[in-house]
Amino acid sequence: MDKGIIVFKVPEFPHVTETFILHQILRAIDLGYDVIILVRKILPQDQWNNDVIKTHHYLFDKVVVENFEVPKKLLKRLIAWVYILLADINNLHNILVYYRQKKCFSLTWLFEWNFFKQFDHVKLFHVQYGTNQYPLADLKEAGFKPKLICSFHGHDAFFPINGFIENNGYYNGLFRNFDKIIANTPYLGKQLLNLGCPFEKLQHVPVTVDVNRFHKIKGIDKHETFTLITVSRLHKSKGHKFLLSAFNKLIKKGLKINLNIIGAGPELEELKSYTELNNLTDFVQFTGAKSAEEIIELLNKCHLFVFTPITLDNGWAESQGLAVSEAMACGLPVIAFDTGGVRYTFNDKTGYLIKEKDVEDLVQKINILYQNRGLLEKMSSNSREFVIRNYSNKVVEKKWKILYAN
Repeated sequence: MDKGIIVFKVPEFPHVTETFILHQILRAIDLGYDVIILVRKILPQDQWNNDVIKTHHYLFDKVVVENFEVPKKLLKRLIAWVYILLADINNLHNILVYYRQKKCFSLTWLFEWNFFKQFDHVKLFHVQYGTNQYPLADLKEAGFKPKLICSFHGHDAFFPINGFIENNGYYNGLFRNFDKIIANTPYLGKQLLNLGCPFEKLQHVPVTVDVNRFHKIKGIDKHETFTLITVSRLHKSKGHKFLLSAFNKLIKKGLKINLNIIGAGPELEELKSYTELNNLTDFVQFTGAKSAEEIIELLNKCHLFVFTPITLDNGWAESQGLAVSEAMACGLPVIAFDTGGVRYTFNDKTGYLIKEKDVEDLVQKINILYQNRGLLEKMSSNSREFVIRNYSNKVVEKKWKILYAN
Protein backbone atom coordinates (compact mmCIF):
# COMPACT_ATOMS: atom_id res chain seq x y z
CA MET A 1 0.00 0.00 0.00
CA ASP A 2 1.38 3.42 -1.02
CA LYS A 3 1.64 5.54 2.13
CA GLY A 4 2.96 8.64 0.36
CA ILE A 5 6.29 10.41 0.11
CA ILE A 6 8.50 11.67 2.94
CA VAL A 7 11.19 14.20 2.07
CA PHE A 8 14.16 14.04 4.43
CA LYS A 9 15.92 17.39 4.42
CA VAL A 10 19.53 16.88 5.53
CA PRO A 11 22.60 19.13 5.18
CA GLU A 12 24.65 16.81 2.96
CA PHE A 13 24.79 13.31 1.55
CA PRO A 14 26.05 11.04 2.86
CA HIS A 15 26.06 12.71 6.28
CA VAL A 16 29.04 10.57 7.27
CA THR A 17 29.30 11.57 10.92
CA GLU A 18 25.64 10.98 11.71
CA THR A 19 24.73 7.40 10.85
CA PHE A 20 21.54 7.68 12.90
CA ILE A 21 20.08 10.01 10.25
CA LEU A 22 20.58 7.36 7.59
CA HIS A 23 18.94 4.82 9.88
CA GLN A 24 15.99 7.20 10.25
CA ILE A 25 15.62 7.25 6.46
CA LEU A 26 15.82 3.46 6.25
CA ARG A 27 13.18 3.20 8.97
CA ALA A 28 10.75 5.26 6.89
CA ILE A 29 11.38 3.00 3.90
CA ASP A 30 10.71 -0.07 6.07
CA LEU A 31 7.42 1.50 7.14
CA GLY A 32 6.32 1.63 3.51
CA TYR A 33 6.97 5.25 2.55
CA ASP A 34 8.62 6.47 -0.61
CA VAL A 35 11.58 8.64 0.29
CA ILE A 36 13.32 11.67 -1.20
CA ILE A 37 16.59 12.84 0.36
CA LEU A 38 16.90 16.61 -0.14
CA VAL A 39 20.44 17.92 0.42
CA ARG A 40 22.40 21.12 -0.02
CA LYS A 41 25.41 19.25 -1.35
CA ILE A 42 26.72 15.79 -2.22
CA LEU A 43 30.10 14.87 -0.80
CA PRO A 44 32.84 13.52 -3.12
CA GLN A 45 32.75 9.74 -3.39
CA ASP A 46 36.15 9.38 -1.70
CA GLN A 47 34.42 10.61 1.48
CA TRP A 48 31.71 7.95 1.32
CA ASN A 49 33.20 5.98 4.19
CA ASN A 50 29.91 5.39 5.95
CA ASP A 51 29.17 1.68 6.43
CA VAL A 52 25.41 2.26 5.97
CA ILE A 53 25.94 3.84 2.55
CA LYS A 54 28.11 0.92 1.46
CA THR A 55 25.33 -1.49 2.40
CA HIS A 56 22.42 0.62 1.16
CA HIS A 57 24.03 2.29 -1.85
CA TYR A 58 20.62 2.60 -3.57
CA LEU A 59 19.89 5.58 -1.30
CA PHE A 60 21.92 7.71 -3.69
CA ASP A 61 19.17 7.30 -6.28
CA LYS A 62 16.78 9.06 -3.89
CA VAL A 63 18.93 12.18 -3.53
CA VAL A 64 17.80 15.59 -4.86
CA VAL A 65 20.13 18.58 -4.55
CA GLU A 66 18.76 21.98 -3.55
CA ASN A 67 19.57 23.84 -6.76
CA PHE A 68 17.38 26.86 -7.36
CA GLU A 69 18.99 27.44 -10.79
CA VAL A 70 19.33 31.19 -10.33
CA PRO A 71 21.06 32.72 -13.40
CA LYS A 72 24.28 34.51 -12.46
CA LYS A 73 23.80 37.44 -14.83
CA LEU A 74 21.23 39.98 -13.65
CA LEU A 75 19.41 40.41 -16.98
CA LYS A 76 18.95 36.65 -17.42
CA ARG A 77 17.85 36.39 -13.82
CA LEU A 78 15.24 39.11 -14.30
CA ILE A 79 13.88 37.53 -17.50
CA ALA A 80 13.67 34.10 -15.81
CA TRP A 81 11.99 35.68 -12.77
CA VAL A 82 9.27 37.26 -14.94
CA TYR A 83 8.76 33.96 -16.79
CA ILE A 84 8.32 32.00 -13.52
CA LEU A 85 5.94 34.63 -12.16
CA LEU A 86 3.74 34.59 -15.23
CA ALA A 87 3.74 30.79 -15.40
CA ASP A 88 2.57 30.64 -11.78
CA ILE A 89 0.30 33.68 -11.82
CA ASN A 90 -2.56 31.68 -10.28
CA ASN A 91 -0.49 31.52 -7.08
CA LEU A 92 0.30 35.24 -7.05
CA HIS A 93 -1.31 35.75 -3.63
CA ASN A 94 0.78 33.02 -2.01
CA ILE A 95 3.91 34.29 -3.75
CA LEU A 96 3.30 37.75 -2.30
CA VAL A 97 2.78 36.21 1.16
CA TYR A 98 6.10 34.37 0.74
CA TYR A 99 7.89 37.57 -0.22
CA ARG A 100 6.45 39.34 2.80
CA GLN A 101 8.29 36.86 5.08
CA LYS A 102 11.61 38.20 3.82
CA LYS A 103 13.49 41.13 5.30
CA CYS A 104 14.40 42.52 1.89
CA PHE A 105 13.48 42.05 -1.76
CA SER A 106 15.45 39.61 -3.90
CA LEU A 107 14.74 37.96 -7.22
CA THR A 108 16.15 34.75 -5.69
CA TRP A 109 13.10 34.20 -3.47
CA LEU A 110 10.92 33.31 -6.46
CA PHE A 111 13.46 30.74 -7.65
CA GLU A 112 13.29 29.16 -4.18
CA TRP A 113 9.49 29.16 -4.41
CA ASN A 114 9.60 27.53 -7.84
CA PHE A 115 12.02 24.83 -6.69
CA PHE A 116 9.96 23.76 -3.67
CA LYS A 117 6.69 23.83 -5.61
CA GLN A 118 7.63 20.39 -7.01
CA PHE A 119 7.19 18.94 -3.50
CA ASP A 120 3.73 20.35 -2.85
CA HIS A 121 2.18 16.89 -3.29
CA VAL A 122 4.33 14.99 -0.78
CA LYS A 123 3.00 13.79 2.59
CA LEU A 124 5.55 15.47 4.81
CA PHE A 125 9.03 16.92 5.22
CA HIS A 126 11.22 15.57 7.98
CA VAL A 127 13.98 18.11 8.62
CA GLN A 128 17.14 17.04 10.43
CA TYR A 129 18.55 19.88 12.60
CA GLY A 130 16.69 23.07 13.36
CA THR A 131 19.32 25.06 11.46
CA ASN A 132 18.34 23.17 8.29
CA GLN A 133 14.68 24.25 8.29
CA TYR A 134 15.01 27.12 5.79
CA PRO A 135 12.86 28.05 3.83
CA LEU A 136 10.07 25.66 4.87
CA ALA A 137 8.61 27.84 7.62
CA ASP A 138 8.20 30.72 5.16
CA LEU A 139 6.72 28.40 2.55
CA LYS A 140 4.21 27.02 5.06
CA GLU A 141 3.10 30.56 5.86
CA ALA A 142 2.42 30.96 2.14
CA GLY A 143 0.29 27.84 1.72
CA PHE A 144 2.85 25.02 1.35
CA LYS A 145 0.80 21.83 1.79
CA PRO A 146 3.08 19.09 3.22
CA LYS A 147 3.21 18.51 6.96
CA LEU A 148 6.48 19.56 8.58
CA ILE A 149 8.50 17.73 11.25
CA CYS A 150 11.85 18.90 12.62
CA SER A 151 14.23 16.74 14.66
CA PHE A 152 16.63 18.70 16.87
CA HIS A 153 19.84 16.94 17.85
CA GLY A 154 21.47 19.12 20.50
CA HIS A 155 23.90 21.76 19.32
CA ASP A 156 21.16 23.34 17.18
CA ALA A 157 19.24 24.38 20.31
CA PHE A 158 21.97 26.34 22.10
CA PHE A 159 22.92 29.86 21.11
CA PRO A 160 25.13 31.12 19.68
CA ILE A 161 24.83 28.10 17.38
CA ASN A 162 28.17 27.11 15.85
CA GLY A 163 29.63 30.13 17.61
CA PHE A 164 27.95 32.79 15.47
CA ILE A 165 24.17 32.29 15.02
CA GLU A 166 22.39 34.48 17.58
CA ASN A 167 18.90 33.95 18.95
CA ASN A 168 16.99 36.94 17.64
CA GLY A 169 13.77 35.00 17.18
CA TYR A 170 15.75 32.54 15.07
CA TYR A 171 13.22 29.69 15.50
CA ASN A 172 10.01 31.71 15.75
CA GLY A 173 8.85 30.73 12.26
CA LEU A 174 9.76 27.09 12.79
CA PHE A 175 7.87 26.86 16.08
CA ARG A 176 4.86 28.61 14.55
CA ASN A 177 4.59 26.72 11.26
CA PHE A 178 6.01 23.23 11.82
CA ASP A 179 3.55 20.55 12.90
CA LYS A 180 5.82 18.56 15.21
CA ILE A 181 9.14 19.27 16.94
CA ILE A 182 11.19 16.24 18.01
CA ALA A 183 13.70 16.09 20.86
CA ASN A 184 15.71 12.95 21.62
CA THR A 185 15.46 13.38 25.42
CA PRO A 186 13.43 15.43 27.95
CA TYR A 187 16.62 17.44 28.56
CA LEU A 188 16.67 18.69 24.97
CA GLY A 189 12.89 19.06 25.02
CA LYS A 190 13.12 21.41 28.01
CA GLN A 191 15.62 23.57 26.16
CA LEU A 192 13.30 23.79 23.14
CA LEU A 193 10.41 24.82 25.38
CA ASN A 194 12.63 27.54 26.85
CA LEU A 195 13.25 28.79 23.31
CA GLY A 196 9.52 29.08 22.65
CA CYS A 197 8.51 25.69 21.23
CA PRO A 198 4.77 25.14 21.87
CA PHE A 199 4.28 22.34 24.40
CA GLU A 200 1.61 20.63 22.28
CA LYS A 201 3.97 20.33 19.30
CA LEU A 202 6.88 18.79 21.21
CA GLN A 203 7.49 15.02 21.27
CA HIS A 204 10.35 12.96 22.62
CA VAL A 205 11.73 10.24 20.37
CA PRO A 206 15.22 8.88 21.15
CA VAL A 207 17.88 8.01 18.63
CA THR A 208 17.87 4.23 18.21
CA VAL A 209 20.56 1.60 18.51
CA ASP A 210 20.83 -1.27 16.06
CA VAL A 211 20.98 -4.04 18.68
CA ASN A 212 21.51 -6.67 16.00
CA ARG A 213 24.68 -4.92 14.96
CA PHE A 214 25.87 -3.74 18.38
CA HIS A 215 25.88 -6.99 20.35
CA LYS A 216 28.00 -9.33 22.40
CA ILE A 217 30.43 -11.28 20.26
CA LYS A 218 30.43 -14.89 21.40
CA GLY A 219 33.78 -16.49 22.02
CA ILE A 220 35.77 -13.26 22.12
CA ASP A 221 38.21 -13.04 25.03
CA LYS A 222 38.40 -9.85 27.03
CA HIS A 223 41.85 -8.58 27.93
CA GLU A 224 43.20 -10.07 31.14
CA THR A 225 43.87 -6.56 32.39
CA PHE A 226 40.76 -4.65 33.43
CA THR A 227 40.13 -2.33 30.47
CA LEU A 228 38.12 0.87 30.33
CA ILE A 229 36.91 2.27 27.04
CA THR A 230 35.39 5.54 25.86
CA VAL A 231 34.17 6.43 22.38
CA SER A 232 33.66 10.04 21.31
CA ARG A 233 35.16 12.91 19.41
CA LEU A 234 38.26 14.30 21.11
CA HIS A 235 36.74 17.66 21.96
CA LYS A 236 36.71 19.65 25.20
CA SER A 237 32.96 19.01 25.51
CA LYS A 238 33.66 15.30 26.03
CA GLY A 239 35.70 15.88 29.21
CA HIS A 240 38.52 13.44 28.47
CA LYS A 241 40.85 15.34 30.82
CA PHE A 242 38.63 14.37 33.78
CA LEU A 243 38.72 10.74 32.72
CA LEU A 244 42.51 10.80 32.42
CA SER A 245 42.81 12.49 35.81
CA ALA A 246 40.73 9.72 37.40
CA PHE A 247 42.66 7.06 35.52
CA ASN A 248 45.95 8.53 36.78
CA LYS A 249 44.72 8.27 40.39
CA LEU A 250 43.67 4.65 39.83
CA ILE A 251 47.08 3.72 38.47
CA LYS A 252 48.73 5.32 41.50
CA LYS A 253 46.46 3.21 43.72
CA GLY A 254 48.03 0.15 42.13
CA LEU A 255 45.09 -1.01 39.99
CA LYS A 256 46.05 -3.09 36.98
CA ILE A 257 43.96 -1.27 34.37
CA ASN A 258 44.16 0.01 30.81
CA LEU A 259 42.24 2.74 29.01
CA ASN A 260 41.24 2.67 25.35
CA ILE A 261 40.27 6.07 23.92
CA ILE A 262 38.44 5.81 20.58
CA GLY A 263 38.03 8.91 18.45
CA ALA A 264 39.79 11.78 16.76
CA GLY A 265 39.64 15.54 17.27
CA PRO A 266 41.39 18.75 18.27
CA GLU A 267 42.21 17.64 21.83
CA LEU A 268 44.40 14.71 20.77
CA GLU A 269 47.82 16.32 21.27
CA GLU A 270 46.88 17.85 24.61
CA LEU A 271 45.56 14.51 25.88
CA LYS A 272 48.66 12.69 24.68
CA SER A 273 50.82 15.28 26.40
CA TYR A 274 49.01 14.62 29.68
CA THR A 275 49.63 10.88 29.45
CA GLU A 276 53.32 11.45 28.76
CA LEU A 277 53.77 13.91 31.64
CA ASN A 278 52.10 11.47 34.03
CA ASN A 279 53.87 8.32 32.74
CA LEU A 280 50.62 6.77 31.49
CA THR A 281 51.66 5.93 27.93
CA ASP A 282 51.96 2.21 28.75
CA PHE A 283 48.39 2.12 30.01
CA VAL A 284 46.48 4.48 27.69
CA GLN A 285 45.87 3.72 24.02
CA PHE A 286 44.66 6.32 21.53
CA THR A 287 43.27 4.34 18.61
CA GLY A 288 41.89 7.20 16.51
CA ALA A 289 38.58 7.10 14.65
CA LYS A 290 37.26 3.61 13.88
CA SER A 291 34.49 2.11 11.80
CA ALA A 292 31.37 0.81 13.54
CA GLU A 293 32.51 -2.79 13.13
CA GLU A 294 35.91 -2.01 14.64
CA ILE A 295 34.27 -0.20 17.56
CA ILE A 296 31.98 -3.18 18.23
CA GLU A 297 34.98 -5.51 18.39
CA LEU A 298 36.87 -3.16 20.71
CA LEU A 299 33.85 -2.77 23.00
CA ASN A 300 33.64 -6.53 23.32
CA LYS A 301 37.26 -6.70 24.44
CA CYS A 302 36.74 -4.22 27.29
CA HIS A 303 35.10 -4.39 30.69
CA LEU A 304 33.61 -0.96 31.37
CA PHE A 305 32.45 2.06 29.35
CA VAL A 306 33.21 5.49 30.81
CA PHE A 307 31.63 8.67 29.47
CA THR A 308 32.61 12.08 30.83
CA PRO A 309 30.95 14.89 28.82
CA ILE A 310 30.70 18.37 30.34
CA THR A 311 28.44 21.40 29.90
CA LEU A 312 29.94 24.18 27.78
CA ASP A 313 29.80 27.90 28.58
CA ASN A 314 26.79 28.49 26.29
CA GLY A 315 24.82 25.82 28.16
CA TRP A 316 25.22 23.10 25.53
CA ALA A 317 25.60 19.57 26.81
CA GLU A 318 25.28 16.06 25.42
CA SER A 319 21.61 15.70 24.48
CA GLN A 320 21.49 11.88 24.58
CA GLY A 321 24.84 10.14 24.38
CA LEU A 322 24.33 7.49 21.69
CA ALA A 323 27.75 5.98 22.38
CA VAL A 324 26.53 4.99 25.85
CA SER A 325 23.63 2.97 24.44
CA GLU A 326 25.83 1.33 21.80
CA ALA A 327 28.30 0.22 24.48
CA MET A 328 25.47 -1.13 26.63
CA ALA A 329 24.09 -3.06 23.67
CA CYS A 330 27.47 -4.81 23.61
CA GLY A 331 27.03 -5.71 27.28
CA LEU A 332 29.15 -3.06 28.97
CA PRO A 333 28.16 -1.38 32.24
CA VAL A 334 28.49 2.42 32.18
CA ILE A 335 29.88 5.10 34.44
CA ALA A 336 28.96 8.56 33.18
CA PHE A 337 28.78 12.18 34.21
CA ASP A 338 25.27 13.50 34.86
CA THR A 339 25.44 15.87 31.92
CA GLY A 340 22.58 16.97 29.66
CA GLY A 341 20.41 14.04 28.62
CA VAL A 342 22.88 11.26 29.45
CA ARG A 343 20.86 10.31 32.55
CA TYR A 344 18.05 9.03 30.30
CA THR A 345 20.24 6.44 28.58
CA PHE A 346 20.77 4.06 31.53
CA ASN A 347 19.80 3.43 35.15
CA ASP A 348 21.34 2.32 38.46
CA LYS A 349 21.07 -1.35 37.47
CA THR A 350 23.28 -0.81 34.43
CA GLY A 351 25.88 1.58 35.82
CA TYR A 352 26.65 4.68 37.85
CA LEU A 353 25.62 8.27 37.18
CA ILE A 354 27.90 10.74 38.94
CA LYS A 355 28.14 14.48 39.31
CA GLU A 356 29.73 16.27 36.38
CA LYS A 357 33.52 16.79 36.81
CA ASP A 358 33.58 14.80 40.09
CA VAL A 359 36.90 13.00 39.59
CA GLU A 360 36.99 11.51 43.10
CA ASP A 361 33.58 9.86 42.70
CA LEU A 362 34.62 8.63 39.25
CA VAL A 363 37.67 6.99 40.83
CA GLN A 364 35.51 5.42 43.54
CA LYS A 365 32.91 3.99 41.16
CA ILE A 366 35.48 2.52 38.77
CA ASN A 367 37.24 0.94 41.74
CA ILE A 368 33.96 -0.63 42.96
CA LEU A 369 33.45 -2.45 39.67
CA TYR A 370 37.15 -3.32 39.45
CA GLN A 371 36.97 -5.02 42.84
CA ASN A 372 33.50 -6.58 42.44
CA ARG A 373 33.44 -8.59 39.21
CA GLY A 374 30.14 -10.21 40.18
CA LEU A 375 28.44 -6.80 40.24
CA LEU A 376 30.17 -5.97 36.96
CA GLU A 377 28.71 -9.07 35.30
CA LYS A 378 25.24 -8.39 36.67
CA MET A 379 25.29 -4.85 35.33
CA SER A 380 26.60 -6.20 32.03
CA SER A 381 23.55 -8.46 31.63
CA ASN A 382 21.19 -5.66 32.61
CA SER A 383 22.78 -3.22 30.15
CA ARG A 384 21.88 -5.00 26.94
CA GLU A 385 18.35 -5.76 28.15
CA PHE A 386 17.83 -2.08 29.02
CA VAL A 387 18.83 -0.96 25.51
CA ILE A 388 16.62 -3.56 23.84
CA ARG A 389 13.60 -2.43 25.88
CA ASN A 390 14.13 1.30 25.41
CA TYR A 391 16.31 2.11 22.38
CA SER A 392 16.07 -0.73 19.87
CA ASN A 393 14.83 -0.05 16.35
CA LYS A 394 11.72 -2.16 16.99
CA VAL A 395 10.66 -0.05 19.99
CA VAL A 396 11.39 3.39 18.53
CA GLU A 397 9.97 2.51 15.10
CA LYS A 398 6.51 2.26 16.72
CA LYS A 399 6.78 5.93 17.76
CA TRP A 400 7.71 7.01 14.23
CA LYS A 401 4.97 4.88 12.74
CA ILE A 402 2.39 6.80 14.75
CA LEU A 403 3.98 10.19 14.05
CA TYR A 404 4.23 9.65 10.29
CA ALA A 405 0.74 8.22 10.02
CA ASN A 406 -0.88 11.09 11.91
